[in-house]
Amino acid sequence: MPERADVTEGSPVKAYLDIDEIIRDEIGEISRKKLDLEARRTRTEKEAQERNAQILELERQAARLEQKKLSADLEEKQIL
Repeated sequence: MPERADVTEGSPVKAYLDIDEIIRDEIGEISRKKLDLEARRTRTEKEAQERNAQILELERQAARLEQKKLSADLEEKQIL
């Protein structure tokens, strides 16, 4: 039967297991932060796309209004 590793307090195996647990906890925290950051980036990208769509629509509206103004100015000149 193989010998069991000494996992008593103060043993090298216990120290290794403690360090291993700390590292795994840190990796877990980093993974959670990464997921949070990716979610925030996704939301920001979506908001940017929505803002760009709004800007394009406003530019189209401005162009239509400018065209109407030019048409009205031309019509006014023709009347005068």
